[in-house]
Amino acid sequence: MEKELSDDLHFESKGFMDSVEVTDFPIRDHKVILVLRRRRWIDTRTGKSFSLPLQIDVTASGTRYSKEFGAFLKETYGDVPGDLPYA
Repeated sequence: MEKELSDDLHFESKGFMDSVEVTDFPIRDHKVILVLRRRRWIDTRTGKSFSLPLQIDVTASGTRYSKEFGAFLKETYGDVPGDLPYA
């Protein structure tokens, strides 16, 4: 859909919405943070800005961890939220 908007003369890219950070599996003992951003668009005919809905479900419920990393931590450490090595 984004390609279609960028090719249309009536829509113009106007930067990004606020980003969301998701902690994922460490790589070689380095913390990994995924930064997700949605592009902001403006309709030049109406002057109204909008963004496309983000249709992904990445984080475990109630956390900022990826689902897989959250499941790994829960299996390894149990339900001890403040006592995690990559928190």
